[in-house]
Amino acid sequence: MISKTLKSGVTQLVADELRTANENYPLFASNHEAYAVIKEELEEAEDELKEFKYHIGNLWNMTKENLNCTDQFDIMKRRAMLLAQEAIQLAAMCLKGIASEGERSNQEHEQE
Repeated sequence: MISKTLKSGVTQLVADELRTANENYPLFASNHEAYAVIKEELEEAEDELKEFKYHIGNLWNMTKENLNCTDQFDIMKRRAMLLAQEAIQLAAMCLKGIASEGERSNQEHEQE
């Protein structure tokens, strides 16, 4: 179960990331551009997940050998944090896609 505090915090982080992205880059000119940016962020998230899975495999092997796993836990925590950051960027770019499409729609109606 995800806590309300976590949900609220993630929502705020997504809004902050969107604000930063909008300060640095214009809205998407098309859904093709939105797709490309979102796809890139997804690939980065998938890469982080692959890294995490690799290290959880290491953790299991080390656990079976009764080895100290502190370093693996630390590596996995860092990978999970990077995965969370990529997920936040994904959500922000989806919101940017919504805003971009709305802006393009408004511009089309103004031109009519």
